Amino acid sequence: MLEVRPSDTASVSLTEYFSVLEDPGRALTLADVQSTDVAGRFQADYPAGDTLNFGYSRSAYWLRLTLNNTSDQALQRMLEVQYPGITSIQFHQPTVGAAPVSVEAGSVMPFAARPYANRFFVFPLQVAAHAQQTVYLRVRSHGPITLPTRLWEPQAFHAYERSDYMAQAWYFGIAAAMILFNLLLFVALWDVAYLLYVAFVSSMALTMAAQNGLAKEFLWNDAPLWSNIATSVGYSYSLAALLVFMRYILHTRRVIPHSDRLLKPLVGVYLAAPMGFSLALPVLVKPAALLYGATGALVLVMGVWCAFKRQRIAYFFLAAFAVLCLAAIVSVLRALGWLPTNPFTVNALQFGSGLEMMLLAFALADRFNTMRREKSLAQKEALVAQQRLVESLQASERVLEERVQQRTAELDTKNVALTQAMSSLETVERIARHDLKTPLGSLVAAPALLRAGRVMNAQEERVLCMMESAANRALHMVNLSLDLYRMENGSYVVAPACVDLTALVKSVLQDLSAHARSKSVSMEVTDPLGHVFASGEESLCYSIVANLVKNAVEAAPEHSVVRVALHDGPLVGVRIHNHGAVLASMRDRFFTKYATDGKQGGTGLGAYSSHLLAQVQGGSLSMETSDALGTTLTLELNPWTGGADFDVPVGAASNGAAPVVREPQALGAQSVLLVDDDDFNRMVMQAQLQYAELEVEAAINGSEALEMVMRRRPDLIFMDIEMPIMGGLEALQRIRDFQAQAAQKPSVIVAYSGSDDAQSHARYLAHGFDHCLNKPGTQQAFLDLLHASQARMA
Repeated sequence: MLEVRPSDTASVSLTEYFSVLEDPGRALTLADVQSTDVAGRFQADYPAGDTLNFGYSRSAYWLRLTLNNTSDQALQRMLEVQYPGITSIQFHQPTVGAAPVSVEAGSVMPFAARPYANRFFVFPLQVAAHAQQTVYLRVRSHGPITLPTRLWEPQAFHAYERSDYMAQAWYFGIAAAMILFNLLLFVALWDVAYLLYVAFVSSMALTMAAQNGLAKEFLWNDAPLWSNIATSVGYSYSLAALLVFMRYILHTRRVIPHSDRLLKPLVGVYLAAPMGFSLALPVLVKPAALLYGATGALVLVMGVWCAFKRQRIAYFFLAAFAVLCLAAIVSVLRALGWLPTNPFTVNALQFGSGLEMMLLAFALADRFNTMRREKSLAQKEALVAQQRLVESLQASERVLEERVQQRTAELDTKNVALTQAMSSLETVERIARHDLKTPLGSLVAAPALLRAGRVMNAQEERVLCMMESAANRALHMVNLSLDLYRMENGSYVVAPACVDLTALVKSVLQDLSAHARSKSVSMEVTDPLGHVFASGEESLCYSIVANLVKNAVEAAPEHSVVRVALHDGPLVGVRIHNHGAVLASMRDRFFTKYATDGKQGGTGLGAYSSHLLAQVQGGSLSMETSDALGTTLTLELNPWTGGADFDVPVGAASNGAAPVVREPQALGAQSVLLVDDDDFNRMVMQAQLQYAELEVEAAINGSEALEMVMRRRPDLIFMDIEMPIMGGLEALQRIRDFQAQAAQKPSVIVAYSGSDDAQSHARYLAHGFDHCLNKPGTQQAFLDLLHASQARMA
């Protein structure tokens, strides 16, 4: 029995004053426990303490308390049960001659059902003067049944209540500040660690609110199911957030990978826990509590291990979690009555949670400072590396500059050598043109000399035509070999003329007929009505057609036919077909320089040079081949559009007939000087100039020609370029100087040379020659120059 007095100002723990009756069947009513049979079964004499603790039990418990008021006035008291997690609590105050005052509250009951609005269960009661008052409490809970009960004088309770709510406000204010501050840090830094910390603090704050009854009072005051499981769900989510946060900041996946493998499934269990709590809370609540404890031990061990690995942030984390664990131990010991009940022990878990939040915030701040130091150090190292890189680049630039200077010197040396080589090439070309073309030109002119003044029989004329054709072909080949280099570098200038492709093809077939017979291959030509005329150079066209027909004969199988077809139209040309097929390995590189299929004596230049000659003349050369159809090569050129004002088409001289010369106009008296070091050339030129009106003299070099000019002025001089003693260019200059000093009218001087390209002609004219004539000159060409000289004399 507890004595109550008006002078009581402090609260009284009711643990030792309660008599307790366990109701395993949860079937006893107030009337039952007041009956004589049942009343005697109440057990009293509980030790002094702050809490009655019955642990996890499915039984209902009846508590009986007798209060004795010996004063002259009725006394008001407040009975407080400081554990808001009780599922159901009934308060009964029997009165004499009236129905008992009965109130039921609990976590599954609406908050409005409570007789006094407080986060705990508070029951106001009155004890009459000079009377005893017995009250009964019936409690039942899915969780642990822990009953810290106190009896308060109303004024003292109200003062305590204010301080209690103020403490709660401090805790949740700190939690809100931490949440907001770290959320802003996450937005500013975009570091996931701050977001994980916000998740943990938010879950922990809501869990504390659910556990201490504030959530029931202010958030979900009429949600029976959720109110019953909110605390368990909150602990599950808080631990899940803590584990994820720990994995991230302690790098457990890298530091302790074996233990880290336990964390993912554990997080999954905690995230799925709400479903289990909503279905079977009484069954799962005790295993869940054991799992919470095991998780706490695991976190503590992993924190210690990471600290042992000298992770700086692990020290903060370990201290924070140790504080929370210590607070949990204090709360358990207070609930067991081993520690006194006071504001610290009552709110130990919240104090520990708040300290943990602050320590973890310090950990994040230290992490931020560490990252900033590391970043600063990295920037310094980057600057040092950049400086070293700059120095390395400068050194490399110096080395590169030295190498460039060295290479430049080498290139200069090679340029000098190249210049000398080009000069040598030009010298060789000049020698080739003079030493090769001069005798070939003589051979070309020889048949005309033999025909002069004689009537040839058919056999003699045929032999002369063959000699003339062979010499012309040799001369064309020399010209072509010397011009290929210019064609490749793009400096060759085409002098287009009318080419009779019909006559040219027939001449080629005639020239290759013996070659074809030796291989038992026949050749056929198909041409449209009339002649086909192309715009080009005869020597280039002859080289292309001769090369292609010769290759076709060599590639054709024995006893087969090589067919040559001419075609007219927007583009004119020749198609050459044989029954042989080009090797597959050669088809993609048929026109490539030096590409050959291993043919004996093959250089890989035939098809390449033909393709190049076609392009230089603005045409094209293509190839089609297959094993079934054989090979067809198609040459296409632009048609001749300059009209038909000519006596003999270019190329007609190669078909075996003598060239036709126009009837000469009357020539006036002229003196002509022939200058050439080759006796046969002088003889040919003299034969071309056998006219009564002309007085012809000859000199063997430029020095002799200068002496003859100084003795007598000639009207027309044909001057060779390459001669011993004194060449044509020097002789030209000396003659011009002499005639200028002697006040003589300048003679007409013609450059008579085997260099028939446009560049050479331009060079000769720039030196002061009046005209250029290619070796061997035709009789018509000589006559044209004689007329030009006569017109200048008039």
